[in-house]
Amino acid sequence: MYSITHCNSDWSVSDLHFTEYIDGFPENYIQTFDFSFNTKVSYVHYELVLPNSDLRFIKSGNYVLTVYDTEAK
Repeated sequence: MYSITHCNSDWSVSDLHFTEYIDGFPENYIQTFDFSFNTKVSYVHYELVLPNSDLRFIKSGNYVLTVYDTEAK
């Protein structure tokens, strides 16, 4: 999954609610990915294009993209 956070010019988290800077959901699943094959180390290649059908920016500024594993233990 990924989440988007709006930040001020000094990269501190802004006081805006996500509905003030995003049209859509602040957290979404990454839909495009491929598993490795014929490699010594297994990995997953993720692809994310912004904006997309789940999220559209409505305010300019600095944004932090956080990618995380929902199944991490």
